[in-house]
Amino acid sequence: MKEDVYYEGEVKAILPPDVFGIVLDTDKRFKARIVSQEQLLNSAMLDVTPSRVESGQRVCAYWSRRFDWLYPGRVRHHVNGNPRLVMVDFDDGDEGEIALDQIRLLPDDGHYQNLADDESLGLMSPRTRSSRHGSNHSRVPTTPEAKKSARPSPQGAEKGPPKEWALCGEGQMRGRWRKVYYPTIKRGAESLEVGDCAVFGTDSLCSKPYVGRIMDLFETLGGKKLVRVRWFYHPEEMKQPMQCGEEASALSRVNSLHGCVYESAHEDDNTLDTISHKCRVHRSYDSYLAEKGDDESHFPSAFFLAGVYDHCTGKVTLQQDDESQTSADKQP
Repeated sequence: MKEDVYYEGEVKAILPPDVFGIVLDTDKRFKARIVSQEQLLNSAMLDVTPSRVESGQRVCAYWSRRFDWLYPGRVRHHVNGNPRLVMVDFDDGDEGEIALDQIRLLPDDGHYQNLADDESLGLMSPRTRSSRHGSNHSRVPTTPEAKKSARPSPQGAEKGPPKEWALCGEGQMRGRWRKVYYPTIKRGAESLEVGDCAVFGTDSLCSKPYVGRIMDLFETLGGKKLVRVRWFYHPEEMKQPMQCGEEASALSRVNSLHGCVYESAHEDDNTLDTISHKCRVHRSYDSYLAEKGDDESHFPSAFFLAGVYDHCTGKVTLQQDDESQTSADKQP
């Protein structure tokens, strides 16, 4: 289990009880992978999303919202008493605060459940571990299984090899994992500090770039250079809001504005090479327009904050007494 990651998918009966097909959620455009009953029982388990978890419970979880696979680990505790946010100690030595809906249960005894009796059901299938933090040759953490390609970097047209981000400033060692934290990163003439916002590389299937605020810059004991990101969400990335009536109308007007993003409490760690460039998230729509003007080339270097999005519950709260509300009402 320590060397595996898991993918969500579905098993279908082809010639039961001997032959089955596995279709991973990431491979819906491809034909089912044909396996024997023995192979199925040795490579899959029931996909169970828990309503609650306990300390010490065996689980696997999505490390980042940008990945299609889950990593195995064990629940340490709930974060600040929140039953929907837990600290998970992963098998490879990393740790992370993970939302409950991003967690799936694993059997403590390591035995797989009997999947061969059902003709069609959800499953998780293990694969050989790929680097959680991606490749040094791409701005997007990808694997061959993911079948995704990186969006070209804004620096892609420059001659010569692209420069890498370097940790700068006085490092301070903190925490049980002896991580060394830094205040700044630099890449040539560019620099980013903790608290700045940035655009992150994404895959070619996404219509808009990932936008996040840099919370920490650090190097692990093993030499990995990472950035902890608190994510903003585009309206297209959010769950269907529960608002109705005037609230729904106001939300729809704001979401139709170019550059609209919502802040969230969702954080995860990524390699420095996933950072594309610095951007600014304005506190109002009018401020965003003043910088952007009619020049579309500013996108995606400028956005405006429309409100707060709870990535666990899906609740959306619009900015109150903000210029963006007035500006939204002015739009045709």
